[in-house]
Amino acid sequence: MGITDTQLAAAIKEHYSVETRRLVGMIANIDFHTKQRCTALYTAVECNNVEAAVMLLERGAKMNIMPKQRMYQDMSECVMMLALRMGDSHEEMQLLFLEKLDSVKNTWSSVKDKEILEAIPHSAMLYSTPLVFIRATAGSRGKGLYNKHGLNALRTTAKQVGLFASDPVKCARTLDIVMEIVIKYPGMAWESLKNDKECGLLMHTKGSTALSMLVYQTIAVRQSKNRQFKVIFEGLLERRQILEGGISLVDYSITIQSDIENNSKVVLYLFDELIPVLWTVMLRPLRIALAMGTHIRLGGGEGCFANCLNTDTIDMIFKNLILDVIIAPHLVKHMLC
Repeated sequence: MGITDTQLAAAIKEHYSVETRRLVGMIANIDFHTKQRCTALYTAVECNNVEAAVMLLERGAKMNIMPKQRMYQDMSECVMMLALRMGDSHEEMQLLFLEKLDSVKNTWSSVKDKEILEAIPHSAMLYSTPLVFIRATAGSRGKGLYNKHGLNALRTTAKQVGLFASDPVKCARTLDIVMEIVIKYPGMAWESLKNDKECGLLMHTKGSTALSMLVYQTIAVRQSKNRQFKVIFEGLLERRQILEGGISLVDYSITIQSDIENNSKVVLYLFDELIPVLWTVMLRPLRIALAMGTHIRLGGGEGCFANCLNTDTIDMIFKNLILDVIIAPHLVKHMLC
């Protein structure tokens, strides 16, 4: 790495546009690695310097390069995946990368390259905005985007956020964004798991939907965590001092109580907001199909079983189905699993 390389990295970090352009034109290896083992494009993403990223991509900088000589490397470390992980603050950068990807993805032929391409829609839903997800899945309309574990993008996100999110506000914000995507592409909500998959805390069952995972598994895991937290909390009440680390009982008890409250808020959000809305979106095409079946010009013949139904009756049926998934989920389990 020469002095020009070092200067370029510094110019990108400081958003010095004129200096960056001059140095990009001078540099011999556009994919050089800094002392931090990152490329200039990696630095541009970290600093959200879209202008520098445009210059680098025009010079042929690669989005699929891994940081050099890191102790642990997988496809999530490449520049493309970093851009997505940076979240909605990097939407412009993400859209730039997706546009560039269209012209280079045919050259991404290695095993790691294919893993990156497979993971892009999943990361777009988990970390970014509806616009980025829609751009990343143009042509597929969000369907058929399974990873090597047999999970589609919706299920991947529901699992990651539903099980592991600790901040209820961030959890709700992420899943509210996800629902914007699902409302646009409702077909993905009915896509089921392709194979049984054990994931530490639970066993994903083949044929189940993302909603079934939330209703029958995720909430149970969250409630189990709270029971464990309460056992720990009760045990602490019997002691005056935590023996190791010098942490006071009061401080540690407050932390555990906060974990219990946050966990309960996530469960409440899932119960009261996400699950009913997701189930409503899933039922919508069934509701339309049943209404069409009762229409005199579309199927309302004497032999049609739905011929006796009117709009009010159909509305009542589907309102009860929406309530069932919360009040009596066993009644609709056969539809979701």
